[in-house]
Parts: sequence; C-alpha cells; structure tokens
Amino acid sequence: MLFNKWAKSILSINLLFFIVSFQALFSQDHEDKYNEMLSKNKIKLQEVIEHDYIDGKPQKSGVKSRVTSYDQFGNRIEEINYRPDGSLLSMLVFKYDERNNRIEFVQYDSKKKPTYKVFTKYDEKNRKIFEEGFNGAENTKNYYFYDDMARLKEIHYYLQGSLDEKRVFLYNGYNAEILITDAKGKKLYKMLTKYDMKWNLLEEQRVENNKSITYVMKYKYDMKGNMVMEEKLINSKLNYRVEKIYNEKGQHIETYKETLSTEKYLSNKFSYHPNGFIAEEQFRGSAVKGFSKNTYTYDNGIRNTKDSYYADYDYQVLTVYSYENF
Repeated sequence: MLFNKWAKSILSINLLFFIVSFQALFSQDHEDKYNEMLSKNKIKLQEVIEHDYIDGKPQKSGVKSRVTSYDQFGNRIEEINYRPDGSLLSMLVFKYDERNNRIEFVQYDSKKKPTYKVFTKYDEKNRKIFEEGFNGAENTKNYYFYDDMARLKEIHYYLQGSLDEKRVFLYNGYNAEILITDAKGKKLYKMLTKYDMKWNLLEEQRVENNKSITYVMKYKYDMKGNMVMEEKLINSKLNYRVEKIYNEKGQHIETYKETLSTEKYLSNKFSYHPNGFIAEEQFRGSAVKGFSKNTYTYDNGIRNTKDSYYADYDYQVLTVYSYENF
C-alpha cells in the first residue's frame, strides 16, 4: 500500500516545476468528499445562480453562471459556464473508465472550439501509460514506462509528433534521481528526490550540468501524514514558505505564508460544519490586505449557498445552487 501511494503520487508531480499549492490540495480534498455526497444523494445536475448584493441585500433576480452534470459516482461529466448576458463562456467535458479514472478532458471556448484536450490510457494494473492531447498551442503525447517493481522507469514527451524530452528514473532506497534529456539524448539537467518511509515527498532538487543546485523544494508532515510545510528555494534563496495548521480532527484551519520580500503572515482561515464540510474560508494575498471570504450552507451534505465577499473590490455576491436527481 505504501508503494502504491508513492507510485500514484510521483505521477502527479510536475517534475519540471515542482509547485504544489496548499490551497489547491485543500480544495481537492474537499471536492473529493463533496463528490461522495453528490453520489450518495443521486445528484444528476447542478445549476448555479449568482445574486449581486445592493445596499447590503442580495437581489431577488440572479444570473445563471454555471450548469454542471454528474455521473452516478459524483464525477463531473460536463460543465457549462455562462457570461452575465447568458451567452456561452466555456464548456468542459469529462469521461471516465470503469475504474473511475478520468480518461478524457476537453475544454471548449465560447465558439465551441477545443482549446485544451487530454486523453489518458491506463494498463491492467491501473497505471497511467499514455496521454495524448492539445495544450492550446501544440499537440502532445506522453508515454509512461515502469520497471519490474512497478516503479516509474521512463517518461517520453512528444510535441507535434516528435520526441521533445525524456526522463529516466534511477532509484536508491527512498531516493530517486531523474535524468532529463532532449530528443537527441543530451542531458539537460537532473532532479533529485527524497521520500520518507511512508513515501511522503521530503525534498526535490534541480541540479544543472555544472552541478549547481538552482531549485529546491522541501516538505514536512505531521504524524497523520498531513503536509504542514512547503518551502521553495531558488539559487539558495527563499522564494516562498507555506505552513499549514490543523485542529485535533485533522482539519486544515490556518495557512501562513512568507516570501523573500514579505514577512510571515496569516493568509487563509477555515472553519467547518459538524458534518466536516467547510463552513467558511477566509483568504488574502498579503498581510496589509483585508480578508475576503466564502461562507457555505448545506442540506444533507449538499451545498445550498455560497456567500462571497471580495475585500479588494468591496464586492459581495450570493451563489445559490439547485439540483436535479437521477
């Protein structure tokens, strides 16, 4: 199980940039739990209506901003986003295999022209082996290869049908060295990664051909496996540091950030309903700014409303959700 955890995690890492957003991780955990409730309540469709506040009160009439369709497992299969005038803004389409892996994602613009596409294949062991798509400018293909121990062995990246980059993984216990070469086999740089005994990622380094270390990511975890610190160094100087605080239930309640140019400050705060769903999240981009916030209400675990206030713009909007069932 520990090795499977590592195998899944390393596939999700962008080995070029190694940027992991704490807010993104939190949101993904929350959405995973929310999808379970959608499935449990047999939700087929969700419609979102936004009501602007005027003189401190939400207006009775609102504007439809999004319609999302779900499958019986709570996975999004289609999301349609609208402009305030009711015209199409964008559309997202998703498909899944019998194991609930996402195998297709296509994003369309307002003219229903594809702007981004990813098609994914898995082997009989549920490992990603192939991706094909369009990144908005070029057609892409990625091939994934594994060794006899089911560890990721190589990744081959293609652009416009030609090999662009190759990454080869070499292992030594809980450490891995990733060699990055161009299409002709010329070494571009290498990445060094370290894991703990639970296969939590501890450190990543980018080492140039002249042996200089230009990029370092560091991570720390608590006893429950929650990431409590993420730190990025560029040329040995702090780029940013993020620290997360959890309550006794393991719920993320605070985030602190600091950068090379800013001192440590409280950037995010979270509170929860008794059912474990988020009740309120507060966020800001710097210590000198006021907090913006989203406040949520639920019915049987299904979101009813989101009341949002954006401090930078002194703007408030009430989002109301309605549903159709299978």
